[in-house]
Amino acid sequence: MGMVHIYTGDGKGKTTAAVGLCTRAAGHGKKAAFYEFLKGAKTGEAKSLAALGVEFYCPVEREKFTWTMTEEEKAECRARQADTLARAAAHMAEYDLVVLDEVLCAVNAGMLSLADVLRTVREKAPNTELVLTGRGAPEELIALAEAVGSRAMGICLDTGHLNISKGDPYAFIAKAGNLLQAMHIADNEGEKDQHMMPYGRGTVNWEAVLKGLGEIGYQGFCGFEIPGESVGPLPVKQHTLVYIREIMKSMGMDS
Repeated sequence: MGMVHIYTGDGKGKTTAAVGLCTRAAGHGKKAAFYEFLKGAKTGEAKSLAALGVEFYCPVEREKFTWTMTEEEKAECRARQADTLARAAAHMAEYDLVVLDEVLCAVNAGMLSLADVLRTVREKAPNTELVLTGRGAPEELIALAEAVGSRAMGICLDTGHLNISKGDPYAFIAKAGNLLQAMHIADNEGEKDQHMMPYGRGTVNWEAVLKGLGEIGYQGFCGFEIPGESVGPLPVKQHTLVYIREIMKSMGMDS
């Protein structure tokens, strides 16, 4: 069954994570579609995704900020956002992965109906993976996630992004419970997404992470996002791989 991902919060990386999923899906020969809300077509991800064969849809070349729009422009914008969502819903069964990028921002800006978004989630094609991104995920959407249950909808925790937003990893994991289905493991110094290895000079509270994962009996996916550690001579890279292996063992994630 295809899951529903909600990438929200004040930190960076929501669209980046969704683009990464599309890249992975394309690499495995899967069909993916990427729909942009409140953005223009001239974004950094547009050309990259198109080159990978990902279906990319954005209704306009350039979208004004909502607070600079006239009432007439806002009405036109609402119509575009509604059409984009309807298009995504109508064609969802044709794809293995569908991304609704910044759809939550469209809702919060009053440019898209929350009821329509909730209906899209409830009625999505059962085998399609659906990703929603944007700040300020509405409580109704979170409640829906909790009501649907862990096998149909899940939460992905990026430890680095949570650290940037000054979140408490133990509290986050405890609240997520069995809805936590994926982990992106990376460290940073709390200011930018540096993609460091755990237990280095970063400030992620790994003791709290391990305690939380242990208490919920986490058995989900774990990916190490540490491109910031990929430079250096070959012996250093080899030592890095050994180090990562030991970290995985300590986290109970060694396969």
